[in-house]
Amino acid sequence: MGIGGNQFKNIGSMKNVGLELQLGYNAILTSAFNWRIDLNLTHFKNEITKLPPKQAESGIPTGTKKLLVGHGIFDFWLPEYAGVDASNGDALYYRDVLDGAGKPTGVRTLTNVIASATSYYFGSSLPDISGGLTNSFNYKGFDFSFLLTFCLRWSVL
Repeated sequence: MGIGGNQFKNIGSMKNVGLELQLGYNAILTSAFNWRIDLNLTHFKNEITKLPPKQAESGIPTGTKKLLVGHGIFDFWLPEYAGVDASNGDALYYRDVLDGAGKPTGVRTLTNVIASATSYYFGSSLPDISGGLTNSFNYKGFDFSFLLTFCLRWSVL
C-alpha cells in the first residue's frame, strides 16, 4: 500500500541575485590579549523566470506560497483577512466576484469560509537583510567567542 505525497522535479527556472558584505576589526590587539569583531550582512532575492506552459498562467500553489513567473519562491500567497463578523465572531476574508468568464469584476464580498476566499500575494518571507555579529577574545592561548544572528524586515508588505 502506497502513501500519497508530493513528487519534486526541476520543472522551471529562476534567477537568484544577492550581495554579501563582511567587515572585520581588531578592537584590541596586544601580545597577551586580542579582541576581534566581525560583521556579516547578506541580502538576496529570487524570481521565477520560467514554468511549464500548463503551470505558467495559473501557477503552482504550495501551502502558503504560489510559484508563478515574476514572483519569488518565498512570496506569500494568502487570503486577505477582513476582520471579525460581529454577529458570531467568525473570521472574515475577502472573495473576488467573478464574471461569466471567471475573471474578477473588481467587486469583492466577504466570506467566513477560508477555502472560498480569494488569495493574493503578500510580501516575501525572505528578510531584507540577514547577518551575524561575532566577537572573539583570546587571552594567553584561551579563546572565547560568541555569535549573534539577526534578520531585518523594513516592511510587512
